[in-house]
Amino acid sequence: MNLDKSLNDLTKRIYRLDSSDDDSNDSNLWRGKEIIPLSEWIQLKGTSYALEYFPDDFNEVWTRIIENELREDGDDQKKKWHSDYLDLMDIEETQSMVRQNVLIVC
Repeated sequence: MNLDKSLNDLTKRIYRLDSSDDDSNDSNLWRGKEIIPLSEWIQLKGTSYALEYFPDDFNEVWTRIIENELREDGDDQKKKWHSDYLDLMDIEETQSMVRQNVLIVC
């Protein structure tokens, strides 16, 4: 059980360090934007609201912003969103791998 607490503490510290927002202790926020279910974010994709949220999962078709599109568009807000989103997915993937390794070790 001590390992679970340590993992939970580490997760909270990662979110706190990687979040640039005062609400960093809220696990439903990432860098000041709410994390919503992927299915809800897909409905927002293509609207002006999509960049106000982050999906909670990665889907190759729906969440990928193609590099050419970013280069052609030149929109700094989209580039920042995409960079922040990739950081979030990296953190989520790392946490998932740590959890799996913890379960294997236990």
